[in-house]
Amino acid sequence: MAEKEKDKDVQYPDFAVFYDNPAALISEEELDRQTVEHYAFKLTKKKNYIVPLDDLFAHGKAHCLDVGAGMGLWVIEMASDFPESTFIGVDKEKTFPTTAIPSNVKFSLMDATEPWQFEDGIFDLIGQRSLMGGYKEVQWPFVLKEAFRCLKPGGWIQFLEPHIVSYRSSENTVTYCNWVVELLASQGYNGLIYKKLPQLLYETGFQEIEEFVISIPFGSWGGTVGTLIKDDAAGWASKWKPALSGQLNIDSDIYDKMHHALLTDCEPYKSYVSFSCFIAQKPQKPPC
Repeated sequence: MAEKEKDKDVQYPDFAVFYDNPAALISEEELDRQTVEHYAFKLTKKKNYIVPLDDLFAHGKAHCLDVGAGMGLWVIEMASDFPESTFIGVDKEKTFPTTAIPSNVKFSLMDATEPWQFEDGIFDLIGQRSLMGGYKEVQWPFVLKEAFRCLKPGGWIQFLEPHIVSYRSSENTVTYCNWVVELLASQGYNGLIYKKLPQLLYETGFQEIEEFVISIPFGSWGGTVGTLIKDDAAGWASKWKPALSGQLNIDSDIYDKMHHALLTDCEPYKSYVSFSCFIAQKPQKPPC
């Protein structure tokens, strides 16, 4: 559920750069969301990965997969940083770039909820971001099993999932966030899947499971990035009105009140949003 935290001391990344990719077949709103998530992670952790593969990237030839690659930000930056490694980005929609692609990059179409097109044990790293609305809750075990199968022994996953929560926020904003979680649940999605991922990873067979939380300002009080997050929220909140007000039987005027609160209360409350990053390793040897 959404939470109200007024006194929490939060450290935010210093957003200094944004990515522009006109070749990507994707909306401005989605481009903005992916940009914020990408640089929130990178600037907080100082690099695009936190799994312990420094030696392999520096001296070897890592083989990496990005699931739900979107506009290809992670794939292209990693490929540029590590030209001796190979990077594959897959998505069920053709949103990735088609020009100016590094030679060690390949993009292709793939629905991760169907059997993956890759052989067993070929990747050193498999990553994905913000797919709590891409997989129904019952599909997560299958996706994790396919990732486990496609990793080399000793390979790693790196997953990033948002909290559908506005921390340090008003009661009206708490109510609105709960509506979103309820709507997703009515369609079979778990908007709070980040809470279950450690157990799901363990049940799949992963080891060395760790979680890192990244927080981002929500509102113009947080400067450029906070304004961008707020503008993104304004867009999807308007787009979701028919579904939320219709399926949850919410009066239109009440919805408008909560929508307004979402976009205004964040300023005096200095609200923020968070993402959980999970890393986990496939064992070097199968269990006895």
